[in-house]
Amino acid sequence: MGLTDLFTIHGNKQTPKVRLVCFPYAGGNSSSYQRLAKSLPSWVQLVTLDLPGRGSKAHLLAYTDAEKLVADMLDFYPSNAECPVIFYGHSLGARLAYALASSLYDREAILPDMLIVGASRAPHLSVLHQHYASLDDDAFIARVRQLGDPSSALLDDPQIRNIYLPMLRADFTLVDSFQNQILSALPIQGMAISAEADVAVSSEQSQGWELYFEQFTHYSLANADHLFVDSQLDALSEILRAQCRLLVRNKRRVSG
Repeated sequence: MGLTDLFTIHGNKQTPKVRLVCFPYAGGNSSSYQRLAKSLPSWVQLVTLDLPGRGSKAHLLAYTDAEKLVADMLDFYPSNAECPVIFYGHSLGARLAYALASSLYDREAILPDMLIVGASRAPHLSVLHQHYASLDDDAFIARVRQLGDPSSALLDDPQIRNIYLPMLRADFTLVDSFQNQILSALPIQGMAISAEADVAVSSEQSQGWELYFEQFTHYSLANADHLFVDSQLDALSEILRAQCRLLVRNKRRVSG
């Protein structure tokens, strides 16, 4: 598996001031961040994790084991950035982003300057979708619909359902496999973003991420649901742009 099979670099590939690495939610892919890319300044380089089993890689086997995925992310993560780096992970993506950052820390490799998690319980709390994948099809789909996933409407079409459902189950199996992950605090900035109308993750559960960072901020989005990366993208984009500007400003102060 090559670099571009897991991570795709978008936009500014030469002289970015900030690299923003985005990790998708269960059932999502790099297209989840295409609208975000259009709202970012030209000096922000967007990198997305592109998992197999979906989109243009629907013919490839999806990951179901977190340890294997993290090992592959470590091998193919483009860590040669000469600029500040922010990780953003949404729901499942939050656990993936944290797992990669933790593994980089264990290897004494270069860490991202900041890790932002969206719609995610802190790792030490019960797994958000624990054992969803073991439910029968009807019960599983009902649970997914409760999260407000707009793509769950695709499951109404029998043909699309046969393609989409196995991939979605694989992602939720991946979530379950994080239960044995070793947890550690990271010496970087952290931020957790929760949504007031999220039926899956409360503000308190989101704030539990405070234990995993040297510095921590929590932000709550009004009138937003679990998948605010889609439904409230403008608000999320504003937060991400602000953090990118802060990193650039802080770098200038240090270099000056």
